[in-house]
Amino acid sequence: MSTKNIDKNQNVHGANSQQLPMNEINTTPLIDVLLVLVIIFIITAPIITSRIDVNLPTISASANPEKPEAITLAVNGEGKIFVNDQEVALEEISQALIAAKKDKEAELRLKIDETTQYVKIAKILEQAKKSGITKLSFVNRVVSQ
Repeated sequence: MSTKNIDKNQNVHGANSQQLPMNEINTTPLIDVLLVLVIIFIITAPIITSRIDVNLPTISASANPEKPEAITLAVNGEGKIFVNDQEVALEEISQALIAAKKDKEAELRLKIDETTQYVKIAKILEQAKKSGITKLSFVNRVVSQ
């Protein structure tokens, strides 16, 4: 076996121990740090924005343009139907809506008891369509948390 003399400036593989400049940067640690920052931002952004307390100034401004007329159709827990607080039969909804509609762009607001069957709601919507109502909204109760 031959033994080689290893110079102090050489390692076992024969390369100089003085490192040459790297040709490329290792981006893996940079990407890891950026992903962690993005995750932290995603988690904290909604928390920060939901706790902003702002006292808005009071200004005098012109009145808002009038909104289209709204017709209220309510169905109570007993299944009775009311158009603008007047009780009507299921078959008469279309005529009652036409009579109550003063504006072409009238909106129908449905206040329907949660126990009402879907079949009844479908029949009400069918009658509303016959009356020419094109705008519809469901009114519900908002529970504060």
